[in-house]
Amino acid sequence: MSEAVRTILILVLMMIAPPLAAAHEVKPAYLDIEQTYEAEFKIIWKQPVTDGKRLRLEPVFPEACQASALEISQTSQTYIERYQLACDLQSGTLGIAGLERTLTDVFIRLKRSGEPSIHAVLRPSDHIFELGSGGDDAHRDFLRFGVEHILLGYDHLLFVIGLVLITRARHLPLTVTAFTLAHSLTLAGSVLTNADIPQTPVEIIIAMSLVFLAREALEHLQDRRRPQSLKPWFVAFLFGLIHGLGFAGALRETGLPQDERGLGLLYFNIGVEIGQLAFVLVLLIIGAILARLLPRLFRHVQTGGAYLIGVAGAAWMIQRLFNIA
Repeated sequence: MSEAVRTILILVLMMIAPPLAAAHEVKPAYLDIEQTYEAEFKIIWKQPVTDGKRLRLEPVFPEACQASALEISQTSQTYIERYQLACDLQSGTLGIAGLERTLTDVFIRLKRSGEPSIHAVLRPSDHIFELGSGGDDAHRDFLRFGVEHILLGYDHLLFVIGLVLITRARHLPLTVTAFTLAHSLTLAGSVLTNADIPQTPVEIIIAMSLVFLAREALEHLQDRRRPQSLKPWFVAFLFGLIHGLGFAGALRETGLPQDERGLGLLYFNIGVEIGQLAFVLVLLIIGAILARLLPRLFRHVQTGGAYLIGVAGAAWMIQRLFNIA
């Protein structure tokens, strides 16, 4: 690739990267409803915070319900309301005001005394829950959440693209397995031990991993015969541990019900793997077609992809270091 073409490519990517870096991951809200007395429930309402602002979503209970003892707290990523609700919640509907204007889902757990928990997911297109119904399949919902989380997490997807770029085809299964094993370990460890790990440093390191991977990819593409300083599977495992903490942060913010913690974690992780493997498969199919039909264009696409990873990673790193919206 000539110096002029490389310069133009970098300038184009610098224009593309800021909107990409500003695109925020869609995170769900969580509403936990647990009966404490005959006609009284403890409510925990969590919703994501982006750039210091919450989504302005509000649970709408039946008119007969009376809320009291409101407590509000907020972290950098979650807005939390805790209060008591006086009513029986045996009939009527539960809705989420404002949900139809977002891309966010709401996970709901309703636990009545002496009964199994009822789970439901409200979406922008369906934001009303019938209190007399049996709810949804919680495992299926966490599976879907895992798939969506990886496919909407641009930093994770760019890292996977980088792994494909630095790995020879015969070694790709080992590299993907190492990444899977690593992020599964830290995901499970963080969630099951309730480890409160600050997400900002994790997100900064994830962004740094993209810059590092972009450099490795560019060197590999320029001279494929050059021995790599670090084995791709080792890079995948090392940074996979950090990416797992990022997955754990999203799952912890959503809230895993205590009675579903183990299976919820398992199905979420399976969903992440399904999404990841599907993405890798699509990359390989597109790459094989381009390499066969348009080999010169394929080389440019590979180089452009490496530059995109590096520019986006640098933009994310600056954004997260200085908390730029």
